[in-house]
Amino acid sequence: MINMNIVYRVIPVFLSLFFLFSCTGIQGRGNNFAEAGSLTRGGIKEEVYKYAKKGYFPVHYSGNSVLYLEYDLNNDKRNDYFVLFVESNNNAGALFANLSNYTRHYDGSKNALNFFVQVFICKKNKLIPTLKIPIGRKKVLESFKLVKLNRKKDKPFAVSARFSTMDGTENECVIFYSNKKYSTFRLEETLVSRSFFMDIDSDGMDDVISYEDRFEEGSGTETFLTWYKWNGTGYIEYKNTNILRNLHSFFSSLRDFLRRDQRKNFVGRALPAGAVSSFKKAGLGELEIMDRLFKPVSAGNPSLKDLIRKNTISNMVFPRILENPFSSKTSGYTLQITVKIILETGEEQLFNARLCMDKNPFSKSQFFFLSGS
Repeated sequence: MINMNIVYRVIPVFLSLFFLFSCTGIQGRGNNFAEAGSLTRGGIKEEVYKYAKKGYFPVHYSGNSVLYLEYDLNNDKRNDYFVLFVESNNNAGALFANLSNYTRHYDGSKNALNFFVQVFICKKNKLIPTLKIPIGRKKVLESFKLVKLNRKKDKPFAVSARFSTMDGTENECVIFYSNKKYSTFRLEETLVSRSFFMDIDSDGMDDVISYEDRFEEGSGTETFLTWYKWNGTGYIEYKNTNILRNLHSFFSSLRDFLRRDQRKNFVGRALPAGAVSSFKKAGLGELEIMDRLFKPVSAGNPSLKDLIRKNTISNMVFPRILENPFSSKTSGYTLQITVKIILETGEEQLFNARLCMDKNPFSKSQFFFLSGS
């Protein structure tokens, strides 16, 4: 007999894999980059260094190759430039190899430094400095990347400076929505929280999704989710939900429907929106649909349809889940579980099912089962 009190525990794997802009490079281009004109990389370096001074140097590689991004900010068909500057008394203090050395965290003599995104507009092969945007005091720099946020329009877009911290990472994002207007947003990843860009509602514009894990006595580690939507000038909090409580509520409602033999309610809760009508059009009734979702563990055992027709169901036992089971890189948003059906006679039978969380966990059908388990 399989012990159905087994605790399903999944080691969290951070969902920041959705944030695919973590590589380091000298130069980045958006999907809408314009003609670079006659400004060569050397010319860009020469122009940028005109504005270097004590306490303000561009982050650079060996040979003074400047860390920059290019994108047409003012829609004049010429690339403009976004350069990462750092508070430093000399050029050597702005060397990427030094700033990205993780041992700076443990070196008491290395202070956190102020970083800035310096915007240069390109005019007649000259770089004109405009916006100087502070992004905070940091110790260890990881990368500087351009992030295209809208699949349909050129703006908004973001430049993201990624820094490591003692607790994880921080992405300081400067989001440009017009020639001279911007907002900022911080994406974080720690052992208990992570946030990332993702178009969760498929409208062509990236949202920000934030996950936070909190231990709750008696129930396990709850995962709280926050959805931030773009409102034209910045990301604002839009919706909140959770995983563990909602999953337990989902299981509980299915258990109650099955006990009461409310088959229509059961399949309506167990399937995503629109799926029931598709099955109905294929000529399947509620019991046939339930058979598609729950398969006997042992070959030769009665199907769920046969059990319901010939017996009274006393209980439906789901696995005890104590933390977000959908945070694993291997399982993604789908998880195979085993449920136990207990008959009024006391007999028991096990069924396999594929549990799924919607790509948009804020949707009405947050959880559902997939057919063909």
